Amino acid sequence: MMNNMNNLGMNNQPNFMDNTALNIKNIIQPYESKIRELEEIIKQKDFEIIVLKQKLNNNMLNNNFINMNMLNPMMNMNMMNDIMNQPDIGFNNKEKEIFINIESGIKIKCYKNDKMSELRNRLILTYNYKPLQGTLEENGIINGSQLGITDKVYNVAFKTDSGNAKLLIFGGNCPIKDAIKFYCDSIKGQNIYQFAINKEISFIFNSYQINIGDKKPIKDLFIDTMNPYVMVNDNKALYGGL
Repeated sequence: MMNNMNNLGMNNQPNFMDNTALNIKNIIQPYESKIRELEEIIKQKDFEIIVLKQKLNNNMLNNNFINMNMLNPMMNMNMMNDIMNQPDIGFNNKEKEIFINIESGIKIKCYKNDKMSELRNRLILTYNYKPLQGTLEENGIINGSQLGITDKVYNVAFKTDSGNAKLLIFGGNCPIKDAIKFYCDSIKGQNIYQFAINKEISFIFNSYQINIGDKKPIKDLFIDTMNPYVMVNDNKALYGGL
């Protein structure tokens, strides 16, 4: 009889443990979901703060009036995307659709009756892969400078382990290696790029470690994430407080 009771107790023990684990999981699951939700909200707010700080640093406020073109170089681009992504209206619209191939692999959806001025508004001039705004001199353009064209612009936020962040704006055709180099060069007083070459610093996007020598354009990495976060991990704490 004692043997039967012992066997019965041992047989019931796994069920008891399984039920306990299930109860614990059910209790903590809502908290885990709420944490993930809050993390997404914090991430978005962090990006908004970065954008606002960048605007202040660039002296974009003048006499308390906001220059919308300076504050948001993506405005025209967003309008362009809205136009390009509009659903087809009418039965015969698809017959009027055409796709135009521009240099550097850019393909733009248009309609046969679009005016040339509309097409020009959909293309953005770049210099050193950075969208142009202001004067030629302010953009560093000199005699013989070569400009590029892009149809996508990315606001890339580089965020370090210490919490500091820097926002850089690139055209979609900017090679990944050049975007990393531009960021490293923006950190004054330290040879950050050499640290990156030595793999003492790593760059992470969506849990993917970026190859700093990758020659592919950033649009192949970020795709439709127009405001990407790139985490800058200092593996040896070489530049703490960056």
